[in-house]
Parts: sequence; structure tokens; C-alpha cells
Amino acid sequence: MRTSTALLAIAPLVACTLPPPKVHGDYDVRGGGVYSPIVVRLHAEPAYAVAIVDDIQQYGASSTLRLDPTVPHRIEIQKPGYYGQVIHLGVNDAYLKWRPVEDDDPGPRPEAFLARIEDLASGESRETEYRDVRIHLEALRRPAKSAVLTKNPDTIVAVMPTISSQRFDADLFDAIANQLRVGLGARRVPVIDRGRLAAKLAETIQREKTESYRACVDEACQIPLGKALAATHLLRSTLARLGDECSLALELIELSSELTIDAAAIATSCEGTAPLDAAEQLTEQMFPAEAP
Repeated sequence: MRTSTALLAIAPLVACTLPPPKVHGDYDVRGGGVYSPIVVRLHAEPAYAVAIVDDIQQYGASSTLRLDPTVPHRIEIQKPGYYGQVIHLGVNDAYLKWRPVEDDDPGPRPEAFLARIEDLASGESRETEYRDVRIHLEALRRPAKSAVLTKNPDTIVAVMPTISSQRFDADLFDAIANQLRVGLGARRVPVIDRGRLAAKLAETIQREKTESYRACVDEACQIPLGKALAATHLLRSTLARLGDECSLALELIELSSELTIDAAAIATSCEGTAPLDAAEQLTEQMFPAEAP
């Protein structure tokens, strides 16, 4: 009983020495106020972009964030093969200093952030409404390797069968390779006929005594095959499953030097025709169509 009485006696003193109340840790010592997190909704295209918040935390680029209004924030929207954009959220002192006044109308509270978007493609900056930010990323303007290949009459590209270290439907591999072959042809890049490649691949398998054409996945097999086909370049594609998503990667190899001269990768859904759409996007990135 004596202990309880003693605790009750000092309770008021302890209460007086406690720090100011916080709302989700957002107490502002400058203004002496308490501020709730501000909701910022992001909407980014194309799909599977990511948002890097304050160079620390990564979210999906179509996410709802809850941010502290007492500090500035930097949100960079990224996606491989695309120019990034940066959302700058600056502290608005007018929001922090705003207080309701008894018997007087202080007017609407100012916005919590001073927001602008920096376009890393053009270097331009524009103001934006931060509560519902919509971003559309622009594909990288890569050197037009397709134009170089097209202008060289001796260029011939061998599109190798798509490979993976994981289990997928074999028809999907064939569909991706065919999509790449058609995409290059549409951009006037000469490609080895599918039937001719398959026949020469079968000869290589027989000669090397490999179990199947799926075993011909490394450069030690593919580069001699490409040279046997009189190709000047190889286009290799690899499909990988990463959790609930997939990644498709392309690699362009120059056979004369046996060096990789270009490569790109893209995240995609594993379902339906999404990998084929990814193949088309990668073709456009690595071999952008020439302006008419």
C-alpha cells in the first residue's frame, strides 16, 4: 500500500516531465505543433516502375505513401529503359504555422507540401498537386543500333531460342523468340530464318552430342552456331521468375568480336501475353524504329 501511495504521489511530476505528444512520430519542435502524416498517392506508367523515397525506401510506383509534412521529401520514379522523374516535396512553413483562431476565420489551411516534378529526360521542372501525382515515364532514347545494322547490307541477326534456368511452358519460349524475330524484321533488321536456324541447331546438337537444343545456352555453343549460320550478330533472350513477377533480358552479341554490344532487361508479369509484350518493349528500346 505504501508503494502504491508513493507512485501516486510522484505521478503528476512524471507527467510534467514527459515529452510532448506525438502523432506517428511527427511532432515538430520548430512550431510546437503535432502533425499527422500526409497522404500522397502515386500513379506511374508504364507498369512495374518503382518509387525510391528519400533515397532509402522502395515502393511500387503506384502506391499510397504517408509522409511527414515537417521535412522535405524526394521521390524518384524509376524503371529500367526509361528516363526517371523526381517528385520534390518541400516543407510549406505556412502550413506548419497555421492555427485556427477563436471567433475569427483564418481561412483554409495551406497545402502541406510545395510540390514539383523534375523530368530527368528534359531537365524541366513543373509544379504539381501532391495528393494524387500521375507520372508517365519516357523510354530512353538509345543509340539507334537497328539503324546501324540496317544500313550495313552484310548484317544478319540470329535470334536464339529463349532460355531459362527455371521451368516454363516450352511454347512460351518459342513465342518470345518469334516475337523478337518479327519485331526485328518489322524494323528492317535482317534475321536468320527460323527453320534454317533450327536445322543448323540440330546439326550442332548432333555434333556436340548435347541432349537437346535447350543445352545450347552458353556462348561456347551459340557463337559457333551463329558463325555457322553466317550471322553477324546474336540476339539472346533469358526469362527468369522473380517471386510473383518475371524478368526478360536481351543481349546483343557481335560475332566478329564475340563481345556483347548492347543489353536490356524489363520486369513483367509471368501471366498471359505479358512476356510477349515485354519482348516487344525491349525490341523497341534496343532497336528503336527510325523516324520516317
